[in-house]
Amino acid sequence: RVQPLSPKVVGKEDAPVKEIVLVGDQVDINLFPVVTHHVGDAGAYITAASLWCRDIDTGDYNCAIIRLWAREKRKLGIHLNPSGHSYFHYLRWAKQNKPMPVAICIGHHPAFYLGCLAKVTGNEIEYIGGVLGEPLSVVASETLGADFLVPANTEIVLEGEIPPNILEPEGPFGD
Repeated sequence: RVQPLSPKVVGKEDAPVKEIVLVGDQVDINLFPVVTHHVGDAGAYITAASLWCRDIDTGDYNCAIIRLWAREKRKLGIHLNPSGHSYFHYLRWAKQNKPMPVAICIGHHPAFYLGCLAKVTGNEIEYIGGVLGEPLSVVASETLGADFLVPANTEIVLEGEIPPNILEPEGPFGD
């Protein structure tokens, strides 16, 4: 059984993810090698990314493995599984007509991703640390506020928000 571990907050100087930071007009998803995976896909996709969002009431983190359709330079389509916690969180943000802040985390230790698959309640980043066997190092986000933490040792973090009550087709994707 995995024992949850509280994350370890580090400063920007101790966070490899902060070595290169792009904001505003500098951001362009086309800077990454995003590919079309299958004949018939809607377009290029980022796969096996970790979506981080927070409970609108408690602030607890939810982490999930998701896919993202690279639709425009700074716009991604996201598939939120209707039976997943991320979708339930989105509905609660949308009910209050507020955009849901999110961080997309790409490139971490395999145990990080196993921890992201935890189907638990509470602060899921603690379960990532439990699977890693050590507290997960986290650092303040660049654009979502100092209280929104992101993994310090991941290769890429994309920060943004999912607007309320805007649903668009996502896919097809050959899975």
